[in-house]
Amino acid sequence: MSTDEDEDAGWTTLELLRTQIAVRDVARMMLQGAPKIELLAKYPELRDQDIALATQIASAPLDSPLYEEVDEVRFRRHPDHAPRVQISEFDKWVGAHNIPETFEYGKGWWDYVELVRRFAARLDTDDVRVIGHYVVDTPPPRELLPMPAIALAIPGVTFALRFDFGSWSWKHDDRSEWVVSVDRRSPYRGPLFGLFDENRDLRPIGVDGLAPDFLFGSYRQDPSRFSCLLRDEWDVATLLRLMAHEA
Repeated sequence: MSTDEDEDAGWTTLELLRTQIAVRDVARMMLQGAPKIELLAKYPELRDQDIALATQIASAPLDSPLYEEVDEVRFRRHPDHAPRVQISEFDKWVGAHNIPETFEYGKGWWDYVELVRRFAARLDTDDVRVIGHYVVDTPPPRELLPMPAIALAIPGVTFALRFDFGSWSWKHDDRSEWVVSVDRRSPYRGPLFGLFDENRDLRPIGVDGLAPDFLFGSYRQDPSRFSCLLRDEWDVATLLRLMAHEA
């Protein structure tokens, strides 16, 4: 991507912002399984390497130097496709709060950011925001890694997410790394496939980042509004799909 005096001075031009949004749109479409013909209908100049690059930098901050490799001409929309991609509050937050490179476990921070974006893409929502903060006490070499708690909202249900791969997760059965809170407009009565303990109330132990506004009782207490422990991102993705169905 070409640079000019404005960009060198730290300004984001309108053309640069449009290109960044287009790159993320291509990555989102790929994550949702869109066929290549659909991508080319929207961005007719795209090449395979452009699509691969968009997927690679989907989780990068908006000021990432990786964007310099992007050919903005290739990411120009077909005139029939009006812009519809928005930058979420979460994207803005990530751009303003990048984890310093001095952190040994900074990759864990970025892995979390990428997972949140993938979950948002699967739910087809731009309503992603930071609702709290907490600290991960990492394995050796020990670091105190600041992390954001996230809310994703779609019509009928709001999810709150907290990921902790440090000492907090070791205190729980099966080393559960995720806490997910569900606030649904109607009770969920379908199968849960043993994803979590339906009777466990997390409020007595407290959960930094989610408490008090996004920390609820157990599923058995209220199937429309509950918090639970989950082992990994696969369990999280499954729960999101179940709770989003016919919400």
